[in-house]
Amino acid sequence: MKQSLLLFFFLLISIRVMAPTERFQPLLKPDPVNPYLNLYKASCFVESSHRAKVINEEEQAYGIVMIRQCKLDDFNKATGKKYVLTDCFNTSISKEIFMQHCDIYGPYNLEKCSRTWNGGPNGMKYKETEEYYLKIQKVLLSL
Repeated sequence: MKQSLLLFFFLLISIRVMAPTERFQPLLKPDPVNPYLNLYKASCFVESSHRAKVINEEEQAYGIVMIRQCKLDDFNKATGKKYVLTDCFNTSISKEIFMQHCDIYGPYNLEKCSRTWNGGPNGMKYKETEEYYLKIQKVLLSL
């Protein structure tokens, strides 16, 4: 009887010694899914050949995805930020503006995101934006 009680006591101690000190198992945080990332990459190629510090003088469009003042004004109004066109040379800012546009015009509709990016809110009505989206699609297929 003493032996079994002693054995039980040692088993109890050994189980406690082997137990983990933390009460939770840390999990790795996955990267968020960005449904527009490849569209952004394709737009960077079509708009500027991935050149960040470029200006389209004719349209007064700036940066890697050719952001015009009207698009920047819409973004600033929606977010409360105060970016100026030269801020669009920063690829992180350009990407932020592009992704916000896609969130508004897309949800998960790459054609609408792309054509409204190129032609404004009524971009789906214009033949030119169809041609633009065909260029985007070709690049998307290569990604």
